[in-house]
Amino acid sequence: MSLIISRSRPARWHAGFGLLEVILVFALVLAAGAITFSVYRSAQSSAEASKEADHATLIVANLRSGGFATSSGYSGLTIAKAINGHAIPADMIDANGTTAHGAWGAVTLSGNFFLPNGKFGFRLTFEDVPTDACVKLVAASTQYFNHGYILVGTNALEDPDTGAVAMADVVERCGEADTMSLGFVGS
Repeated sequence: MSLIISRSRPARWHAGFGLLEVILVFALVLAAGAITFSVYRSAQSSAEASKEADHATLIVANLRSGGFATSSGYSGLTIAKAINGHAIPADMIDANGTTAHGAWGAVTLSGNFFLPNGKFGFRLTFEDVPTDACVKLVAASTQYFNHGYILVGTNALEDPDTGAVAMADVVERCGEADTMSLGFVGS
């Protein structure tokens, strides 16, 4: 008599992850990366806006106290004169010492800007400000920056009677273009 021993094999056993599992993990890693990048970019934009608001405050204080005003206002005031007069923070000045740059682009300064109150002042302009940073920069500025007017493009954002800035107007004005010219006008 012969004895046959048969081994039964278990159903197919996998030695690794299936394709669906790998795709799912890959999708989760991509989603986590996208969220992290978004949060990082938002924090970076806020930090840049805060730094530029600090710069604007310092520049305006230096211009007001540094003898740049004349009996006829701020006639002849340029970025070069402000750089030479140490009114511009050193970290904004290019290597040649002739122009100023903010986080996004050029920073310009012009004198004898006619203010709605009938006085002449100056205009400090940050060029090429991205829309999200524009809103954050205006918001940061209104908290601790005593200025004459804030302009986005050519639009004044402050109520001439109260001096208050309506944030709904800020969002609308900043959203009108990809980049903005943001001006601070003071006397």
